[in-house]
Amino acid sequence: MIKDPRTKGALTELIVKQKFIENNFNVYEPCLASDEIDCIVEKNKKYFRIQCKTAHYDKRVDSYNVSILGANYRVYAADAFDYLAAYLPDKEYLYLIPKNKLKGKNLNIIVDREFSKYDKDKYTRTFFVKDYLNNFNLV
Repeated sequence: MIKDPRTKGALTELIVKQKFIENNFNVYEPCLASDEIDCIVEKNKKYFRIQCKTAHYDKRVDSYNVSILGANYRVYAADAFDYLAAYLPDKEYLYLIPKNKLKGKNLNIIVDREFSKYDKDKYTRTFFVKDYLNNFNLV
């Protein structure tokens, strides 16, 4: 298991790009390091800005946590990117979530179980994202 956050993030970006390529997208990288866009993908002359994040399992809430913050814990601008690519390394799952579905600074992703009333009441930023799993048709 990779411990270094920069290495883990770089690996996530490579895996996300690979998955887009496998799904017949063209993938472009920014020339300069960008805090908001990790890559741009294109298919059928439509372009989308992608922000890649690694999800971490949180056993306290039985879900995966994704921080939706940029460098220096900055909140992203509303138009910073089009899709969040949330990768779960231990499951090798990739979720492509539209930016307009994201609220707050964190996202909890529930996998392998049903969404419960407890989740709705206790963790308002948690939602069941089954529809976004490997759904390259959304993009």
